[in-house]
Amino acid sequence: MGFAAEGLWIPMLVEQQILPDMQAQGCKLTAEQIYSAEKACLTNAVVQIGSGCTGSFVSHEGLVLTNYHCVESHISKACEGGKEYLKNGFFAKSKGEEIPTTRLSATMMVAMFDVTDRVLDLKKSGLKMKQITDSITKDSTKEFRYSIEEFFAGNQFFMFKTKTYTDVRLVAFMPADIAQFGGNADNWSWPRSSADFALLRVYENNEPVQPRKSLEINTKGVKEDDFTMVIGYPAETKMYGSAGELSMIINELNPAQIAMRDIRLRPICLYMDKDEKKYQEVYAQYSSLSNYYVKWLSEGEAYKNSLADLARRERDANLEYWLEKNDSLKEQYKDAFFLYDNYAESYYAAYRKLVVCMEGLWRMKTLLPSSIVLSTDGPGMGTSFLRGEKFLDIVKKYNPELERSAFMSMGVLLIMQDKEHISLPSLQNLKTLEDFAKFEDSVFNKSVFTNYDRAKKFQKKINKKWKYTEKDTTGVMEGIWDLDVRQYLKNNDALFRFTQDVWIELQTLYTEYEMAKQMFDSVSYLRQKALLEYTHGAMFPDANNTMRISYGTVKSYTKKKGGAVYVPDNPYLRRGIPRDTKVEPADSVVHYPYYTTPERLVNMTQEKPREYKANDDFQVMLMIEDAVESIAKIYEKALNGDSVVVSQDANTDNYEPFVLNFITTCQTSGGNSGSPVLDANGYLVGLNFDRNKEGTLSDYYYDETVCRNICVDIRYILFCLEQYGKADNIVKELTILQ
Repeated sequence: MGFAAEGLWIPMLVEQQILPDMQAQGCKLTAEQIYSAEKACLTNAVVQIGSGCTGSFVSHEGLVLTNYHCVESHISKACEGGKEYLKNGFFAKSKGEEIPTTRLSATMMVAMFDVTDRVLDLKKSGLKMKQITDSITKDSTKEFRYSIEEFFAGNQFFMFKTKTYTDVRLVAFMPADIAQFGGNADNWSWPRSSADFALLRVYENNEPVQPRKSLEINTKGVKEDDFTMVIGYPAETKMYGSAGELSMIINELNPAQIAMRDIRLRPICLYMDKDEKKYQEVYAQYSSLSNYYVKWLSEGEAYKNSLADLARRERDANLEYWLEKNDSLKEQYKDAFFLYDNYAESYYAAYRKLVVCMEGLWRMKTLLPSSIVLSTDGPGMGTSFLRGEKFLDIVKKYNPELERSAFMSMGVLLIMQDKEHISLPSLQNLKTLEDFAKFEDSVFNKSVFTNYDRAKKFQKKINKKWKYTEKDTTGVMEGIWDLDVRQYLKNNDALFRFTQDVWIELQTLYTEYEMAKQMFDSVSYLRQKALLEYTHGAMFPDANNTMRISYGTVKSYTKKKGGAVYVPDNPYLRRGIPRDTKVEPADSVVHYPYYTTPERLVNMTQEKPREYKANDDFQVMLMIEDAVESIAKIYEKALNGDSVVVSQDANTDNYEPFVLNFITTCQTSGGNSGSPVLDANGYLVGLNFDRNKEGTLSDYYYDETVCRNICVDIRYILFCLEQYGKADNIVKELTILQ
């Protein structure tokens, strides 16, 4: 059904599904060494960071390796108060220096269980999925959580036993311009020169966690055709839909998402260029928004140059032919193919409108405080939010200089282009740009939610009225007060009226989306059931934020540019010192700040290579020997797109080349950021952090000739820790093997 390197496989099923092929490609591990519910195994070392990345234990004292970009929002927050971590990086010299975080977690999967038969039996009895989950997972404890996830669109179910740690601290990371070298000019592309890593430490009861398994490091390096394996938490793929569905995603949904991000990114780019303080202020927000903006653009280009449409049409033709030969199969699965695109069209139309409203409006910071007033989920929400310090704090931090431009652009888009998709009473009477300019003026010059002084004055006013409810134990007066405040805001605050309109529209669109999704899910279930029968179960389920294993080899590739085929600079290894330039497209919506090589890093490459010991039995030599080429010549060659190759003679006077990044054929997706890259023996050789532009389409279509995941070489990470950060204390924690 697919290529050998294709697939995001379930750990529990490695032995029966993929182990023979893995071993044929060079893997020397047993299934039990990869996953076991009873014994320490590789999957025990891999954790989910937050809800969107992966990390791995690399010491017996709770040290976790993940990507810099996975924790950059926490790094940015740590910079508040004048710290210059973005500029200088950070390396804790002791556990006492580690930086605490808030809302950052690490979740370990302890075991998984196939509960398909139990779930399907309970479904037949008429129970809803929540009731089924509550029934099966009733053994959840304070320490361990049990959850049930569906696979193959509801044809298979697994229960996961997990443990979550919420005390996670920052231990080490490089300066942003080294960690994210190349910025968005290099994002989703190869070759790369990034030190995209960060080290965290996980605590429980104020003591470092001692994991069941931590990874051992192999610094021998990788070469073309070496076996590699990635273990992580890929977020979402859609590998089994029709050609028509993929076209809807690429040509309708993605452009809407791109348009929304474009409007939000442009003012951020202008703002962050003004000075270093402003840059640090919005760095994390910019980086988060721009990442998938570039990916969606890349997916569109990759789709045009791929055979994805043809491959899906060919697959569906074969399936339909198979169905036609058997009347009972045809009757059972006809809806899965004949109605699929109709339901897909309704679903993606509803999805697009929801994206415009959610991404374009609801998530704008201008709406944040008034949206909290409208929400009633949890303490401190609703109108009670207006009484506290959090309200004043949010308004105080609000930046009208930055947000006003995005608000204006979004409003113009809705008035001029999207009224048929989004229905907002606040905008219905605005016919011209002049009308909208008046509305904008009332939002930014009169609303209590966009100015600290107005917010403070308003809070004093409502707190006087609140006193009347303190003696009331029935809640009646509080309810009256709540209605009074909402009515006052609705009558007097244009931004509150607008936010309320967006809130109501969002509920309407979400209901429409849920109905369309329910219909679409019903045919997706049948479609994937047919595929499972057609392939006799020899397929992997779409990613859904659960742990998966992918495998492949270190492999170069060719790509087309201007009609010519060429091999990229250093086809599978990015060596040497990265280029130093600040050239960027003048009309780009994304920002390109990271084309400088810090002087300290340059000076270090000119030093005589030196060795250090992480373990007594092995010496790690990571520096380029000073006899190779001058820094100027390396820059000159790199700027010309030439390879920077270092001698690899067996003579002991020559050292291993300084490898920064490498690529493999492992299929990855969003959520695999920070995944460990393991060799044939299960030793850590790299850290997954990105894909190439040609490979971004692998969430929908995997082409082994161009799909590559990009990894930081573990030796570059060690170099950064020991020789840049002088973090001998951290290096000593690691287990480094010969």
